[in-house]
Amino acid sequence: MSTNTPTRATRTLTRMATITSTVTAGASGTVTASISTPSRPRLPILLGLGIAGGLLPDPGALAILLAALASGKLVLGLFTVVVFSIGFASVLVIVGVVAARVGAVVLTWLSGRWMGWLQVGAALLIVAVGLGLTVTAWRSLVAFH
Repeated sequence: MSTNTPTRATRTLTRMATITSTVTAGASGTVTASISTPSRPRLPILLGLGIAGGLLPDPGALAILLAALASGKLVLGLFTVVVFSIGFASVLVIVGVVAARVGAVVLTWLSGRWMGWLQVGAALLIVAVGLGLTVTAWRSLVAFH
């Protein structure tokens, strides 16, 4: 088999990657895939997610609806469910927009040179806390016997 002819694995990987991808198969049968990720969700997608989340019934709103039904106030119960759903959808959209904006800023901020030192420092802090807990547990165990 020549290296320019796409193999079955290459065709399958190409179909599985719904975004732009480059897949090549070497002579030894290994497959190398390079997949680029899509950009962040746009506002229409966030609005759609908010609307979809707003369609889900809120347990609190359903409890109020049942209480309204029990007291004979059906219209008030239905209005309450609609208001709860609109509120939930708006909160989802706002949180999504804020997360997208803040996420872009944080990713820019995290790309600095000092980030590697911060990661090493955090790892050393975790190791130090773990060692401290181990020493405390060892002393407690020795004192118990």
